[in-house]
Amino acid sequence: MSWSAILEGRLWEANRSNRGGWPLRTVAVELAGGGVAVYSPSRGLDIDALKKHAGDVHYLLAANHFHHMGVPGWLAACPGAIPVATNVALPRLARQADIAWSQLDDLGGALAPDTRLLVPEGTRSGEAWLEIERGGERVWVIGDAFFNVPKLPTGPTGVFCRLTGTAPGLRLGQTWKYLQLRDRGRYKAWLLDRLATAPPTVLVPAHGDVVRDQDLGARLRQIAEARL
Repeated sequence: MSWSAILEGRLWEANRSNRGGWPLRTVAVELAGGGVAVYSPSRGLDIDALKKHAGDVHYLLAANHFHHMGVPGWLAACPGAIPVATNVALPRLARQADIAWSQLDDLGGALAPDTRLLVPEGTRSGEAWLEIERGGERVWVIGDAFFNVPKLPTGPTGVFCRLTGTAPGLRLGQTWKYLQLRDRGRYKAWLLDRLATAPPTVLVPAHGDVVRDQDLGARLRQIAEARL
């Protein structure tokens, strides 16, 4: 799969769909010292093309404790890369993938000055986000907290999406609400505070289309208020 720029020279993406038609996005962000960190590394992507385009891969960030299946292949192609995740995600990741996982803080010190890690409070899955501020835009790169799948996939995947409120459009699905949150009130308070004080203008979900909207913070707040 080819790579394209979300923010020229700073943030790249590659997209594919699984057999059920569910969209998967992998994102690479430039680091302070050169090279990239890869967020939600998926299988079946052209890793060599990314390295030629953006430099060596230094970190592999699992968005949460479900986003691990592509990491072994990336480590084989990038043996010097360090796989990282939040403390909440690490126990399940260690059981699911025989990998020497490292702490999220190992990545934090390597990020560029305009990039930071956001760790939502109250999750069960240990979700981690990236936030990039550049050229008047604030970008959130997220895992499963919001989806923006424009239309229902076909077959069983589509039925599952409809039943769980995962698609179509910009959604907070039931899978996030019931499977990935430990303390719904705590997460909601954290999210609404972020949206009030530093709302994003660009949302880059692991599943679905990128959203660019100056009123994105208000849209996400409305969804969160209704669904949480």
